[in-house]
Parts: sequence; C-alpha cells; structure tokens
Amino acid sequence: MFLPGIPVGARWAFYENQQSINRIAEVIIMPSITEEQLDILLSLQEIENESGRIKTLLSGVSREIDERNSKLADFEKRLKSEESEYDRIKSEVKSLEEDIRTYDERINKSQEHLRTVGTNKEYQVLLREIDDNKKRNSAMEDEVLQRLEILEKAEKTVGTIRGEYDQLASMIKGEIEEIETNSVEERQSYELIMEKRKTIAVEVAPDLLKRFEILLKQSRGVAIAPVKKGMCCGCYMNIPPQMYNELQAKDTLYFCPHCHRMIYYREEPVEEKS
Repeated sequence: MFLPGIPVGARWAFYENQQSINRIAEVIIMPSITEEQLDILLSLQEIENESGRIKTLLSGVSREIDERNSKLADFEKRLKSEESEYDRIKSEVKSLEEDIRTYDERINKSQEHLRTVGTNKEYQVLLREIDDNKKRNSAMEDEVLQRLEILEKAEKTVGTIRGEYDQLASMIKGEIEEIETNSVEERQSYELIMEKRKTIAVEVAPDLLKRFEILLKQSRGVAIAPVKKGMCCGCYMNIPPQMYNELQAKDTLYFCPHCHRMIYYREEPVEEKS
C-alpha cells in the first residue's frame, strides 16, 4: 500500500500492523459460536469499556495530585532560596566579626608595644599602624551594622515564607487526601472488574480469546461490535449485504471488512405498543 507523504519507517510500521490485522481476518467466518460464548465476549468488552473509563479517571486523579505536589515543590524551592540567602548574609556577618576581633588584637598588641619602643620613628610607625587598623575596624563595624539590618529583613522574609509554606503544605495534604478518598471507590471497582475478567476469560475458547485480545490492542479497546441495519457499530461503515444476511441467519461471528473487528447480529427487542 502506497502512503504518500508518510516516511518510509512509518509506512512499514503501518504495513506490519495491517498485515497483523489481516492475518486475524484471513478466515472471514469464524467457527460457530454459542450464545453463551457470545455473551462472555460481550461481557469482556463491557469490562474493557468500564476499565478504560476508570483508568482515565484515575489518570486524572494522578494528574491532580502531581499538580499539587509540583506547586508545593515550587514553593519549597522559593523557601530554600530565601533560607540560602539568609545563611549567606549571616556567614558574611560572622566573617566580618572575626576580622574585627583580629584587628582588635593587633591594635592591643601595637598599643602594648608603644611602651617599649626606643625611638620616635618607631613610635610614629606604630601610631600610624594603630590608626589604620582602627579605621579598618570602623569601616567593618559599619558594614556589620548594614549586614545586620539586611539579615533582620531576610530573617523576617524566611519566617513569613516558611509560615506560608507550612500553610500550603497542610492545605495540599488535605486536598490530596480528599482526592484519594474520593477515588477509593473507583480503585476498588477496577480491582473487582479485573478479577471478574480473570474469572470469565477462562470460559472462552483459547483461540477465540487470543483473537479477542489482539483486536482489543489494535482496535482502540473495542474488539467486538454489533451490526445494526447493515452497519458495523464499531466503524459505522456498511458491511456487504450478503455478509449481513448471513449474520442474521447463522450463529457465527464475522470480521468487519473495514475495521476488522468481530461483528455479530442480534435482533433488537420490539417495543410493545400501548
């Protein structure tokens, strides 16, 4: 089959998939099937429909939980960033205070040395050194005061954000618990119908079940569909008139020539006129 505009790799994948479907439909007519086997197949299809609905719902539940956790994680990053800035300023203040103590010690030593100098020149040198160290200390003390003001503001900011974070974390925890609680019934329903599926699947002939499973994967979760007024309700295409007539006359399953799903016919109940 030539598919214009589609890459070769994609064409080949389509071809292989089509061939796989065609292998299922090579024998258009399946062996006769009892009403009981047909009912089981229809039950399996109903279970597939319901499990698909529940999985979609639970996927939405997971998405809602992920969105809330992501929101909390973003807020936590902001909190950690502010805490990191607070720690940086605090470290700078500590370093400046250590430098001030170091220069204080130098000043004290220089002042003690003044008493023992023998010449005026040495005396003047020590005085200049003491004065320089005092100026450095004064500048660092001013810087410490500035840093302490900034540190105080940073501490308040961290405290505010931490309070907001704790409040948000508590709110999100409650929302997630509510979401999970509301989905418990759906999770339990899913487990129950999957158990039911295991139970009834063993009652289907192995070859028939294998074909059914393959079609589920290749036909978007719908392996079997009814035919009404000559139309396949799986793809909404008309089937050949002869096939439609044979479907009505025989207890057999056919494959739709268009979508390759299993098709069957059952008379619709006639409504009683009042």
